[in-house]
Amino acid sequence: MTTRRLPWFRMYTESRNDSKLDALADREFRIWHKLLCYSAESEPRGVVDYSDPEFTALEIRVDADDLDAAIKRMTRVRLVEVEGQFVFFPSFAERQYDKPSDHPGPVRERKRKSRAAKSPSGGAGHTQSRGVTPLSRGVTHREEEIREETDKKDLGVLEPVDNSAAAWSM
Repeated sequence: MTTRRLPWFRMYTESRNDSKLDALADREFRIWHKLLCYSAESEPRGVVDYSDPEFTALEIRVDADDLDAAIKRMTRVRLVEVEGQFVFFPSFAERQYDKPSDHPGPVRERKRKSRAAKSPSGGAGHTQSRGVTPLSRGVTHREEEIREETDKKDLGVLEPVDNSAAAWSM
């Protein structure tokens, strides 16, 4: 399987009241969470290749015997399904609902169109009068980074917060 790095996946607040998760011991719950995170990075998402249990255990940083026991327990309470060498999270795809519009490229394009529609001249010539690089000219790498940062701010994407002790010291 090819691994694709994604910054996040959706996790629902109902998990704190889920009787299936409550049935897990603390160690099993931590393994479930790590396995869920790992499956979100896998292709297809929500599926873990378990053909080499020792490798999977190394990837999620747990003991191989603990992982095997936890997967058996999770299967019994129907948190995961095992088919051959794969471990599935049954409702993963429906809960993540990846859409093309969830990806940065389409979001950037939608935002560009929105800005053009809001401009007084409908986007025609307006960028020239404000000294903004026209889209028809080749854009440098730094200019593209600035546009992406602006799009993130406009879309309300937050940067990670530094919660280290050094950040809080006076």
